[in-house]
Amino acid sequence: MNMKKTQPSANFLPRYWEIDSEFITIYFEDGSLSKFRFEHLCKADKVAEYYLLYLTPAGYFHYLPIAAFENEQDINRFELFLESKQLMKLW
Repeated sequence: MNMKKTQPSANFLPRYWEIDSEFITIYFEDGSLSKFRFEHLCKADKVAEYYLLYLTPAGYFHYLPIAAFENEQDINRFELFLESKQLMKLW
């Protein structure tokens, strides 16, 4: 599958994420931004070295590399938060 043909081009721009308890804000290199509430997510998946945060059941998602987190504690807190919002199941 060619991801660049099935996803918006903004998904491939360099970006900076800010995550708090209510919002995810994505600042793109071109100066644009995307801000949404966790309630707007329908599910989250952890796949290898990244998360897919789905905004629609049809498959529109944001890609978040695990390497973007500063430390293991931040990763664990993020996963527990996703689980508390019933977006992802931890084993």
